This record gives sequence, C-alpha cells and structure tokens, in this order.
Amino acid sequence: LKYLARVPQEPIHPSRMQDFGGASGAATHMNIDHADSLLAFAHYYLPREMGVNRAEMTDATPEGIHMRVFTKNDNGEGKKVFIPYPAGHNVSHARCLRKVTVAMHAEALEGLGRLYRLRFYARKRPFQYAIFACSVVIMILTIVAYMIGIQSVP
Repeated sequence: LKYLARVPQEPIHPSRMQDFGGASGAATHMNIDHADSLLAFAHYYLPREMGVNRAEMTDATPEGIHMRVFTKNDNGEGKKVFIPYPAGHNVSHARCLRKVTVAMHAEALEGLGRLYRLRFYARKRPFQYAIFACSVVIMILTIVAYMIGIQSVP
C-alpha cells in the first residue's frame, strides 16, 4: 500500500537535524547524489495531480522525510511536504536512514511500474540504456524476420 504523505498547510516545524544526528549531511547527499530517487518518492507517495517535476530533501526526523517539491505552476517556490517512513522501519538515528531510503526507493520504483523504471534508469545510465534499447530492437527485428521467413516458405 502507498503511505499517505501530508502536504502541510502550515510551515514545517524547525529542523531537528541536530537532535537526529547527521541528517543534514544525509539530506545534502540525497539532493546531490540521489535526486532521481527523491523525485520517485514524490511521484509515488504524493498525489499524482500535484504534478511534481523536482524534489529536494530538506530534513529527516525519526518519523519521516521532509521535502520541498516543485511543480510547473509554483513559480520556483516549491511546496513543503512530509513523507512518513514505511511501517516496520525504526529510524532512531540518521545512520538508519540509508536502510529505509533504499527500501522506499525500491518500493517507489516497483509501485510506479516498468515504464517509470525504464525512464528512471535511462536518466541514470544512458549508455547502458542505449545498449539495452538497441538489443531490444535487434530482437524484435529478428523475430519479425523469422516470422516473415516462415510465412514465405511454400
């Protein structure tokens, strides 16, 4: 099941990153190295009609991840959202974040479907995606040639 994320109307409470031990470094790391994963989180855990096209992690607490998501119509200001961790994950310290974000990443990509995963990995690994796409085209052409060859035999 999808986890219900909140889109708060009021500002998010002041950061508890100091109490959570190192979450600011985790947020910076996620924003720099895993922006595609954050976008997948937004696409999966938030309502689709929000039309999110970019997401940034702003904070992490023992309850979940605070993000700012951007849409085409928000004039670059973004909207603050909160995504709770999946049930069964005890995130008592920032060192626990890696395990839960990897699980959320896997769940989001699985839930968003094969086409989303193809587009996701095409952005992250364009060379491997191009090789994969070429091999699929060759396979399809081989099958078509084989079928035409069978049909033309008297």
